[in-house]
Amino acid sequence: MKKIIVTLMLSVCAYVQVSHAQDALELQNTLELEARPAWGEQTVEALQHAAEEGVAHAQVKIGLLYEQGDYFEQDVDEAAMWYLLAASQGHPQGQYNLALMYIDGVSVNSDSSRAMYWLEEAANSGYMPAILHLANYQKMQLDSGLGNINWIEAAANKGDHLSQLTLANYYLSIGVASDTVAKAEFWLINAAQHGMLEAQEALAGLYLVTDYQLQDEIKAQYWHQRVLDTKMDKQLQETVDNNE
Repeated sequence: MKKIIVTLMLSVCAYVQVSHAQDALELQNTLELEARPAWGEQTVEALQHAAEEGVAHAQVKIGLLYEQGDYFEQDVDEAAMWYLLAASQGHPQGQYNLALMYIDGVSVNSDSSRAMYWLEEAANSGYMPAILHLANYQKMQLDSGLGNINWIEAAANKGDHLSQLTLANYYLSIGVASDTVAKAEFWLINAAQHGMLEAQEALAGLYLVTDYQLQDEIKAQYWHQRVLDTKMDKQLQETVDNNE
């Protein structure tokens, strides 16, 4: 039963990610393939040769071409083979792409344990799509009352504002000790300074309430004004977008 729940949560993570994340991977894969019209047959043949010679980056590119159906007839089994070869050499994108196949049951049987293994291998190499995926998984666990935040922290430290907000809310939820509140304030400021409205609103409120011993009317007014400015900017942008 636990394995089924983990599989479902991993599957949801594959779709929920995305102001963030879905995608960092989709973005990277798109960038990888954007230049493909300039690739001639000789270039693809050279890439194929490099992949067959064991060059991991070339193996990932060939896997993408098979998975997307570019230059080759679409063949997810062939893609999975190339991803596995690259993943086994420690290539983080190959590891991540292979993990997604285990999550979705594409070419391979759905397997949450193997998916988690390859996700963590890629994340441990600093591959942002994998870190975001694992962070999102942990956010869902926090919502279910379970607590592990190492990948949320990793994503926050790499500048993911949603993870920063999640960490702040987590610290505020576990107590009012000064060190805990200081961590929450730190992550809220990080997210708020980059224009995250929810973090700005949280800071404005944080400096008004007495519970956390951070009362500061000047700071509260400052962040309240930032909230108004951010909302105004969003409204102006929406007007521009609607008129285009």
